[in-house]
Amino acid sequence: MIGIVVLCEGRHDVAYISLLLENDGYLHYKETVSQMVSPLYEYFSSKISSFPYDSNLLFKRPILPWIMYKQEGQSKNAFYVLLYSMDGLDKPENYNEIIDDFGFQAQPEEDLAQEMLFQDSKLALVFILDADNNGIESRVDLIKERYSENLPVEMNLLGHGEDCIVETQKSIFKAIGCYVLSKEGEEFGNLEDIILPLMKKGNQSIFDEAEKFLSDNEFERKKKQKKVWVIDKTKTEGDFKKSTIGVAGQLDCTGEDNMYIIQNSRFLKGKINGDPKSDDITKFFRKLRALIRKSRVGKGDFHP
Repeated sequence: MIGIVVLCEGRHDVAYISLLLENDGYLHYKETVSQMVSPLYEYFSSKISSFPYDSNLLFKRPILPWIMYKQEGQSKNAFYVLLYSMDGLDKPENYNEIIDDFGFQAQPEEDLAQEMLFQDSKLALVFILDADNNGIESRVDLIKERYSENLPVEMNLLGHGEDCIVETQKSIFKAIGCYVLSKEGEEFGNLEDIILPLMKKGNQSIFDEAEKFLSDNEFERKKKQKKVWVIDKTKTEGDFKKSTIGVAGQLDCTGEDNMYIIQNSRFLKGKINGDPKSDDITKFFRKLRALIRKSRVGKGDFHP
């Protein structure tokens, strides 16, 4: 298998990245598990069958990709992208689970068969996350601090740019990348700072009315501080943008959430091409694809 495993901070990031991939010629990989190519069939079959449903709440499920893409080619040369939503940054155990699934650190002896699934694969691992008010450099440092122990030593060489990539040796992951989403030309910001200006183009009055509705109804987010609820200004600012997209999006996508709105509403149609940030992220994925395709697989290369 040749491809990229993408760990997105949240579902809205998955929606945006999926638009970029589709715009770059990727096709939605819709096969059922039984129809998937090896080793995806074996991996997902095992992932689903081994999940302890009996000891979990009804809504719990294995950590699986929200969506998968394929760039056409013969089965052995096709290129796959697996987009995961990690439900925030505060669950490192979920990130490590997927890293271990593909990267195979010290596995118990009984898991040897699982370990061999991807031994002939060439993969890249990518982290997609918001800079928020922490900044790009801080976010890259967070990723290195949390996951460097479970990844090749080259992980520590990741730079502090918004789009950093390192090639690796002796690992399933032939490259590791990190893209931190921020406002164009700035160190801070988030996904909404990228897509909201695009959505407003040609639709300014709609979004002005959505913002007015939220402001007139005293939109704010609160947090508990020393047993007292106080306004969380940082959270209010970020969530105001999310809610603006959600309110305006109801015109096209009644009853749907922001993930669906980002993927399907008219507000982003035809606006990605030529957008500097969207073009930059597309080039980031193209660079990774080129690195993976030229990398080599050899016996013993699948251990960091």
